[in-house]
Amino acid sequence: MSNCKLLPLVMAFLFANISRAKTNSLHVIDTFKITKTDSTKNKRFKIIGLPLLFYVPETKFGGGGAGLVTFKLKNDSINTRTSSVQFDVAYTQLKQTLVYMPFQLWIRNETYNVYGEIGYYKYNYFFWGIGDKQPSNLKELYDVKFPRLKINALKRIAPHIYTGIKYNYDNFQIIRLDTAGLLSKGDITGSKGGIVSSLGFVVKYDSRDNLFYPTKGYLAEFSFQVDDKIIGSSFSNNRIIFDGSAYFTNEIKHTVALNFYSVIGNGDIPFNQMALLGGAKKMRGFYEGRYRDKNLLMLQTEYRIPLFWRLGAVVFISTGNVSDKVSNFNVNQFKLAYGGGLRVLLDKKQKINIRFDIGWAEPKPNFYLTVTEAF
Repeated sequence: MSNCKLLPLVMAFLFANISRAKTNSLHVIDTFKITKTDSTKNKRFKIIGLPLLFYVPETKFGGGGAGLVTFKLKNDSINTRTSSVQFDVAYTQLKQTLVYMPFQLWIRNETYNVYGEIGYYKYNYFFWGIGDKQPSNLKELYDVKFPRLKINALKRIAPHIYTGIKYNYDNFQIIRLDTAGLLSKGDITGSKGGIVSSLGFVVKYDSRDNLFYPTKGYLAEFSFQVDDKIIGSSFSNNRIIFDGSAYFTNEIKHTVALNFYSVIGNGDIPFNQMALLGGAKKMRGFYEGRYRDKNLLMLQTEYRIPLFWRLGAVVFISTGNVSDKVSNFNVNQFKLAYGGGLRVLLDKKQKINIRFDIGWAEPKPNFYLTVTEAF
């Protein structure tokens, strides 16, 4: 069944109620709330049943089930942001298995923000090699499985400003390689698997008026992380990551959203941890990982237009590239991706949309069916 044929069925299926489950892992899994909720103590606590349904090029169709608990701590104001703990199980058309528990905690009236993920993945990916000049026919499939732990613990130090530490852990086990591919030669860092253990710090500024559909404000997150054998990593490297967005809305409620994303990496970064160009959130139109390297620069913009009833539309364009060194970036060699999409408003209070996008970057377009905006 094609994506276009699926969309009306999905919309009809989801119309009762829809919610989002954040994932920091693959950037493609969103959840759809259609079952009962339990609310007590002025809506401080909810239990929600969640079937999963999604489509992106990296997984094709996928589905499963989830449970979500949302709550506000007893001594916190009812107006603080809502904490959540979720458990998800999903299976995709490509025979991928995902079991993960993302969490987002707001503590002591948003003085502290602790978020991250615990998960286990049995997954397969395409690999085109490293760098920005790999031909489209140089594609190989590899299968992996890995447990994952991601945790960020931040404290508010000024209005809208948080800072703290982060830790990431993946035990990356490659279970199948293309015997005729590049990875099977064993020369590429990470091609034999290994443990990723990263420790770092984070600084975040967030003045958005809404977490799911911002119309004004800014979000900027800067982090520095180190992998080292001292903390159990199989690799030694460091990365600086910046992700910044800005939102502007005019008098007719049209919103311009801008996003700049950069990764600067040094050392022996395994191929599976390199900066990836593409996916459902960064340069839609390219398969996530179509190009990868130690460094990445990307700029994207989106114009969001409310239409009528619950419907909206967007157009977007992005440009970016990867490189082995920052000094080797050449603006004339940046890739281009563009497209458009439709939105259906499914939760008026939280402004949550179902998102159907078509992105062009190479001869064939890629389709994305998820929930909430790309940025």
